[in-house]
Amino acid sequence: MKAWYFHDQTDGFYHNVTRDTSDGWSKGDSYGASVLFEPKGTGFDAQLSVENVVQSFNPVVSNLTNSTEVFCQYEPANQCNRNTTSDLYTTFGDAAKSTYHAPNATLQMNYDLGGVKLTSITGWRHSKERQTQDFDGSSTDLYYVDRRQHYTQWSQELRAAGNLFTGFDYVVGGYYFHSNYDLIQWTRLFGFDSSIPPTTFDKNPQSVEGRTTSYAFFGDFNWAFADKWRLSFGGRWSHDNKKLTNSFAETGLIGSGDANFSKFTPKVGIDYRPNSDVMLYASWSRGYRSGGFSPRAATEDTASTPFQPETVDAYEIGAKLSAFQRRVQINLAAYVSDYKNMQQNLTVPGGPTGNQTITGNVPGGALIKGIEMDGTFRVMPDFTITTSAAYMKSHFRNFVTDGAYGTLIVPFDYSANRLIYAPKFTASINGDYTIPTSFGKVVATAGWRHISPYDEQISQASLTPVLDADGNVTSVIVNGNDPRVRTTTQDLVDASLTFNFDIADKEAYLRVFGRNLLNEKTTTHAFTVAGLWSFGMALEPRTYGATIGIKF
Repeated sequence: MKAWYFHDQTDGFYHNVTRDTSDGWSKGDSYGASVLFEPKGTGFDAQLSVENVVQSFNPVVSNLTNSTEVFCQYEPANQCNRNTTSDLYTTFGDAAKSTYHAPNATLQMNYDLGGVKLTSITGWRHSKERQTQDFDGSSTDLYYVDRRQHYTQWSQELRAAGNLFTGFDYVVGGYYFHSNYDLIQWTRLFGFDSSIPPTTFDKNPQSVEGRTTSYAFFGDFNWAFADKWRLSFGGRWSHDNKKLTNSFAETGLIGSGDANFSKFTPKVGIDYRPNSDVMLYASWSRGYRSGGFSPRAATEDTASTPFQPETVDAYEIGAKLSAFQRRVQINLAAYVSDYKNMQQNLTVPGGPTGNQTITGNVPGGALIKGIEMDGTFRVMPDFTITTSAAYMKSHFRNFVTDGAYGTLIVPFDYSANRLIYAPKFTASINGDYTIPTSFGKVVATAGWRHISPYDEQISQASLTPVLDADGNVTSVIVNGNDPRVRTTTQDLVDASLTFNFDIADKEAYLRVFGRNLLNEKTTTHAFTVAGLWSFGMALEPRTYGATIGIKF
């Protein structure tokens, strides 16, 4: 049996000048226990783990609204048209709080029959969340919400694993999942009085109830069909049922849906190992993401129309190499990911609050291509260098969906927009040096990570209308994502020095560290909201600290 408790607390790294206080505080507790039961000589074991997570935090946003958006005309001049680097760390909004409780339990049982091992994994999780948030991020009370949500899920997996014959192993099984949730949101829109709770101000709050039931059957097989060759193959058949009801207290039911989605997704791979230092491989697999309904939709059409499943065909070739008695290890890979009906979120006008976030499909999907490398170099027994690099190209194909242009609803072409969270180039290098001492050892660690700019939301930089012969707008071309949702180039440097020593028969350590030592400043998330306002969240600035620990 083991038990644990963990507490984490911070004052936050933003400064709210309106209230002259720190913003972004958080505190959390996680505690639980795990019991392993293993009767001798039976081949059976069972492990039950129970945990509870309790968190509270201050959800804070930085104001990124500019003069082209509606909210800017109501905000003080110094709070609009701010930059997405150093200005992020100064905030103006009202106080807000989120509380989150999530008990969960997992029971895993194994029974080894000799030729086959049977496994059962049962999981349960329940969460309760209540959150208030000043989404406009200004000192003017424009868009403040109170959102409450409950969520429960059950899952059950049964599988068998073994060797069918020499050189052929397998895993086969089935999986069941069920979840349901309810959400209600009160919105204080253009309230201009932060003393009025959203629950009092909003007489027409939005309520959502959703349910998912899924089951799947899967198999995974590895066959060493020839000397130094192995074939891997398998597949999964999945079925998902999604139900959602979307309503407003006074408006009433605006939409509901009940949809089923099924898909078989195979995979196959082959690898060749000419010796113990080289492995060459190639693989193809098909991935699947179920369709469903948009819980934040706010009109009858968007609430009752399901988005369709997304699939991806993933191709990869690569090599894993080692040399000099494995003091040098290098992994190389090249891949292509071909998405069909790729799912993307868009924030568009509509509904009682003026905007809604919906999930839709990109008809032509997207293509992502890249190469990756990572390596480990053991320069000396006490000195190790690890490094990685990746280059990626990506683009949408035929990303056309309806949008609002003035009073018209016409096709919007987002094909020129960048995919989100898809940096073109990333690289890192880290060094670990261990120095033996009379009291134990000292470990010095330093690392650098480079991340090229990437976008965080599908949005609109500018629009180019397409006109017919009579001068009527027939469609609109979106000229990329709004530059405010794009990060800067990030060069992140971290370092630490750890002193390991013994106290009697106990192991202890003292570590001093620094994160983001170059003090890079950029967004981690950024959003524009249907021409009304924009907001973002900031990367943690330069941080110093120390930790001490003891093992007993």
